[in-house]
Amino acid sequence: MFETTSKLAENMATGLSRREMLGHCCRGALTMAGVLSGLLVFAGSASAHACPQPYRRSKCPGGGFLCCFKNSHCDTNVEGVSYCTDTFQIG
Repeated sequence: MFETTSKLAENMATGLSRREMLGHCCRGALTMAGVLSGLLVFAGSASAHACPQPYRRSKCPGGGFLCCFKNSHCDTNVEGVSYCTDTFQIG
């Protein structure tokens, strides 16, 4: 396996100039950076809209969303802190 990899690397190195080799490496690095940044962007947007079971997405009065249990909703206290509370309030 190691010998096969070495032969492939040697054949590639003898067939390319230094500029071509750097061009291939830089192009590969840019492609990898683009793929990783795309994954980070889409992973953040996907996780911002979904809540794990048994939670659901609940809109808060002050704006924004929280993941609350299905029988509760989002509320905001006097200090502006959002929290999940029961739907049925006693008192």
